[in-house]
Amino acid sequence: MTTLVALVLHYPMFYLSLILTLLMILRIFSQQELERIFRILVPLYCIIVLPPVVDLLAFGIGGFRPKYLLFSDTTFREISDMFLTFFGKSSLRTGITLGMRIEIALGILGVFTYVVLKSKSILKAIISAILTYGFIFCYVIQPVFHRAFKQFPVILGFARQGNLGWTQFWIIIITIQFPILMALWDKKK
Repeated sequence: MTTLVALVLHYPMFYLSLILTLLMILRIFSQQELERIFRILVPLYCIIVLPPVVDLLAFGIGGFRPKYLLFSDTTFREISDMFLTFFGKSSLRTGITLGMRIEIALGILGVFTYVVLKSKSILKAIISAILTYGFIFCYVIQPVFHRAFKQFPVILGFARQGNLGWTQFWIIIITIQFPILMALWDKKK
């Protein structure tokens, strides 16, 4: 049942949230209309099938285990080292797999290329690429944020932490993203 929930709710919501983030980055840095960005971004989003195919070819069936990066006892320095080395300390077979690294690199390159072509600014393209990588890194360390969200009721003074599942977590994130995206679409509306 857990796998079914992940396939039907968790993964699609993860990718919906990610595409909304990419839409925001591309809108801000390219100054193109959201509709134009969306028409280009959605077909290119088929890149999400690349990691399992690459990993299957590289490691065979069952030879890879993609997953979020879990930082329960990890120091900030170790997290920043992983960020600065493009997930360098993560195994190619588990965590951020070889296929995922290729997908992420292609996504960052795609954002860079789109922004440089539309804005004619190398600086904007570099900043957008760095931001894209930063946000993707945040997406793959979501358990850190998920734990923080679960502690939020305690911070507010409730007796115990919340029972926040992954689906509810992504609903909260997407609910926050939509008004931002709507403001980027048309501030007057």
